[in-house]
Amino acid sequence: MEQSEPTISSILLELAAEYSGIVPEREVFERVLARRPSQAKDPYASIRNKLRYDAIETGWVRLGGGELIPRQAALQGLRFRVIPSNEEFTGDMISRVWLIPFASLRQPAPQLEDADGRPIQTNSTHLLGSEGSFTFFSSEAQTLGDWFRRTGFEPGDSVLVTITCTEPLTLQLEREPAAAFRADAVAAQEQALIEALAAQIARNRSNMLFPDDAVLPAYARAPWRASYPGRPWQQLVAADRRMQLVDGMYLADSSFRRPLDMLFGDQQQEQRWQEQDRELLDQINAFQAELLVSRRDAAMRGIWNGVAPRASTGRMIFDMREGTSQVIHPGTVDALIDHTAEIEQRVERGDFADEEWDDEFDPEELEDLEFDSDFEGD
Repeated sequence: MEQSEPTISSILLELAAEYSGIVPEREVFERVLARRPSQAKDPYASIRNKLRYDAIETGWVRLGGGELIPRQAALQGLRFRVIPSNEEFTGDMISRVWLIPFASLRQPAPQLEDADGRPIQTNSTHLLGSEGSFTFFSSEAQTLGDWFRRTGFEPGDSVLVTITCTEPLTLQLEREPAAAFRADAVAAQEQALIEALAAQIARNRSNMLFPDDAVLPAYARAPWRASYPGRPWQQLVAADRRMQLVDGMYLADSSFRRPLDMLFGDQQQEQRWQEQDRELLDQINAFQAELLVSRRDAAMRGIWNGVAPRASTGRMIFDMREGTSQVIHPGTVDALIDHTAEIEQRVERGDFADEEWDDEFDPEELEDLEFDSDFEGD
């Protein structure tokens, strides 16, 4: 029987088993192409897409900056913290949402063991409802048998999780009383983590980020990944005003709003958005006032006369006969005057409502786009 050609995913998965640390992505790409040549204009495109959209199935974690690390290398020995909700404690279970992205929902439930390495008998169940800032319409959970009772677990205590094996994925659970939490010991790592996530979100303000694309790379690069763990990353994100946690698992900029959020967002959420809008407007007004003071100071010192061209409204005029062009401005603006009241009056009159935008799509623009024809349907 003739052996079928290996897929990109299968090659990547095999290569992931050969490395134990960070690897330049170009090296991995070249090794894939050596086994599966491509005639595409950009032969790397299909590989990038597999790593981006099927990262778990390929066995790699994208770190950014042209670097990759095998998922098993990033996870082995990694430690993180889970603080079960009251509902979970009462039901002797733990939501799998808290295990993301270290134990993906797209994979079988991980095996659990206690601090002495003894297996914890678990079953899958569903957790309904909401708790605190995180809302779960229906999230999968794993029962813990009598582990809570045997360890003397109480509401507010933490579960310290250590990944002891990646194949099969095995998590070791250890109880830490709430009073034993060493906040000072993790302050630096929590700050490093939240800043890494904030930087990722700042580059993707209009989209939600999957934890596999943001949280896992941050942990994989961290020197503290296998140390005493800080608070759950979900709590850190929810507490930072620059970002928000969506559906208990996705990361987004604090200003991000989905269309459904506008229709069905709760009153508390709407109040938070209104507060953020007011804060942003206050910052804009403060900055404009600062600029006005600076311009007036410059005018008093004779640096300029305070007259500014309306560059944003400039129009390019072409002389087809002479083959020349020039920019025409409809007028100048006295930059030493506060125009806020005038602008507000024009807004109330609806002067800006008739502004037209050229949003028409030109089909000929498709000719300028490049597509990777090396499609793989594995």
